[in-house]
Amino acid sequence: MSQQSQTVSKMPKVGTKLNIPKIDLLLPVLWHPDNDVTEKQINTIDRPYMVAYFGSEDAASAYIAQRIPAYGGLCYPHAKKDRLFSMLRMMNATTLMDEEFGNPEVQSSDVKCLELRRHYLAVLDGVPPPPGFPLVRLLFETLQPIMAHIQPRVGARLVKIIREQVEVLAARLRRQIDTLTFESYLELRRIDVFGEWATILTEYAIDIDMTDELEADSALKKMRNTVIDSVTLVNDLFSFRKEVQVQDPVNSLWVLMRQNKLDLQGAINRLAQIINENARQIVVARDRVLAGKLGGRTDVRDYMVELGHLASGNAEFHTFSARYHGLEFTGGRFTSGEVVIEALPSLHEIAAAKPTSSQG
Repeated sequence: MSQQSQTVSKMPKVGTKLNIPKIDLLLPVLWHPDNDVTEKQINTIDRPYMVAYFGSEDAASAYIAQRIPAYGGLCYPHAKKDRLFSMLRMMNATTLMDEEFGNPEVQSSDVKCLELRRHYLAVLDGVPPPPGFPLVRLLFETLQPIMAHIQPRVGARLVKIIREQVEVLAARLRRQIDTLTFESYLELRRIDVFGEWATILTEYAIDIDMTDELEADSALKKMRNTVIDSVTLVNDLFSFRKEVQVQDPVNSLWVLMRQNKLDLQGAINRLAQIINENARQIVVARDRVLAGKLGGRTDVRDYMVELGHLASGNAEFHTFSARYHGLEFTGGRFTSGEVVIEALPSLHEIAAAKPTSSQG
């Protein structure tokens, strides 16, 4: 039995009951006031790209029901009005890039994976993709207005981190999961789960440049990195149920189970403890920055506020998105309690079951 199959074999069966502990949200949640209008605009504009890729209206509808653009409305509530559309659209472009690399056909084919990698990397050099790659086209079109207005050094860092994301996705992290420690897992996920990308977009959202400050001030860098880890860990706590369906082992829960010899409920409890400690460390790191030599600067204080909203907004998004709770879960919030492992179909499975005939 291969190492990966050992990890998959530990995944719970459909019908298994588990308990999700309550996690601490120590920072306030705030919506951007223009989120709802902008989210609807993006859903209309981006839907054709989704239909073209999935070949299914049903898969496009299922994706839209996840409310991915709303992630930006929660995580960047003070984004400048003229940047909000691009910010929220970027949520779609990067999430759908992750979906495309996660397609079982890509995961199982070196040729398809390398071709996809080549086209996404070309976009970062300003080269539009050829026909037949609608999601790559979506990233290309989304990046153009961002790169036209972002501060130069922030833009260079954004392109660099997306390039690293593409490389990590193309390397197919799931093949390495059984050899990773918890710390090495976090290091890779800081790129793969879009955490650093999300913090760079924080700078774009409020039009600041923290390049020098992040290099020079260890407290500021600690604040940023702790928020990135919060994004990763909260995602792991809420996303493992949907990952069971497609046997995707890239989750810290499986690492904690293996490394600490825990059952799944024990790993869930341990992960919740780590998330709560991380939440406390975010506040400690923030207060250290504000009390330090940079604390009197308006741009740094604004950055601290918005990084806090990235952490709290990420956590809030996971309480209501159908991406983590299934298509039937609409209009509510789940924060803790009993869950049952269900057969939650992936977007690719929905597309295969209900293709749109006009897509061939």
